Amino acid sequence: MTERKPVGARLMRLLAVASFTFLLLMPVSQGQLLVVTFAVMIGAATMTIAVERKVLTLPLMGVAFFTLLLGMFGLLVGADNPGLVNSAGVFVIAPVVYFISISAIDQSTLKALLTTCAVMTVVAGLYILVYVGGELKVIPQVIPTSVLELTGAGFGQIGNGTEIRFYGLSTLAASAPMWVLSLAVKRDDVLPNLPLRAAAAMAGVAGAILGGRRAIILALVLVPLIAWVLRRIATRPGPAAVSPVQATAGIGAIFVIILVAPAIIANPIVVNTGGSLVSFFSGVEVDVSTSQSTRSEQADQLTRAWLQSPLWGHGLGATIPGYFRSETQPWQFELQYHVLLMQTGVIGALLVAAIVVMVVVSAKKASRLRPDMNPTLTVTLCAGVAMLIANSTDPYLQAPAHMWAIFLPLAVINVMLRDPDPGHIKSGTLPNLPIT
Repeated sequence: MTERKPVGARLMRLLAVASFTFLLLMPVSQGQLLVVTFAVMIGAATMTIAVERKVLTLPLMGVAFFTLLLGMFGLLVGADNPGLVNSAGVFVIAPVVYFISISAIDQSTLKALLTTCAVMTVVAGLYILVYVGGELKVIPQVIPTSVLELTGAGFGQIGNGTEIRFYGLSTLAASAPMWVLSLAVKRDDVLPNLPLRAAAAMAGVAGAILGGRRAIILALVLVPLIAWVLRRIATRPGPAAVSPVQATAGIGAIFVIILVAPAIIANPIVVNTGGSLVSFFSGVEVDVSTSQSTRSEQADQLTRAWLQSPLWGHGLGATIPGYFRSETQPWQFELQYHVLLMQTGVIGALLVAAIVVMVVVSAKKASRLRPDMNPTLTVTLCAGVAMLIANSTDPYLQAPAHMWAIFLPLAVINVMLRDPDPGHIKSGTLPNLPIT
């Protein structure tokens, strides 16, 4: 007979699902609503931690420590920068919220969150299909104007190109590759059923193509490579460990993918291919030469600024005198990794490398302790890597709501390291599952 959770625990899980739903569908909407959502997350997580004695495992504590160290270092260097408050929210406050939430998540909550993600991916994909179809007069526009305004929908032309806006579109940067990869793994006790995953994969791909986001399309194309790297580094079962050479090569491959993504996306072959796909499905010719020129200029400006202070950078929230992307937020640019290097320098890059190494080591350990959850680990890691790739050319991670893709696999790792296999609990034999 299945043990039912207390009413309080079910309520906390419901609040977690509701908060996650908002992050997926409205990630860049009203800032005040995001603050309320984060407050709900903190409240639900704190109650769960206090009642159920949930903890953040030591490997994840190390990840949290270096993540916050990166933020505090950048804030200290840039104490007088105009974007200091904004950067504190992105690099310190948001990670604290997510790490506390990770501490409270158990396997049942993970299953609910992944099911929610799949459902919301279907909703976002179908929304884009219906909206674009209505704007192109292929079908009647059945979405009410009030809903379009609430979700930030917009469809227009800039020169020969199209512009499609929708708050939930950016979610597909992580969720579409995630659910595509999920079709290639066996289902475990956490992943949704195959029909739902297939629907999420198809809706996510369709929405990404119609949305015209080349970074998302690139992540989809790279799914096989991402899967291979994750399989070699993080989810190899059994006692045979991945050699240091393999781990270093795998980490290097991920870094290379992320760093060269802007150049790959700007390549004429990729541009023409992406434009052809968008034009085929939307019926409108796409011209992206302007965005290419803007990113090339940004890369040059940010690199020059970094070379002026290569070791510790100019601090988080720093700006480039006389050059900006936005007059109201001159510290933000599309090329996020160039910005991070400019603002935190070589020291910041080393801290990021340390975080990546700790996550890889933690994922390998989690894979050995809970091989039954390896499919979930692989799929969620794919979401994180895909978001990192997309973030290389579009500033997705400047919005704290988009960070769910980075912290979801960390939640999976924490559960795998902390909670034993329910099958062993039923049989009365518990494996040795240290959290150190």
